[in-house]
Amino acid sequence: MPVTSFFLTILAVIFAAAVTVWAMTVWGFLTVLPMLMAAVLIARWALGRVPYDDSHP
Repeated sequence: MPVTSFFLTILAVIFAAAVTVWAMTVWGFLTVLPMLMAAVLIARWALGRVPYDDSHP
């Protein structure tokens, strides 16, 4: 993995954590929690493995 991609990944994680903390202070824990859960489920679905399909010619 190139250094730039690694650095951008670290920055994205830090930024996401900062936005999460900010949202919890502004809107409260019970409002942000469902949004976090939805984001995690969407990310899990998007990053999941796709089974290989060789039925098409």
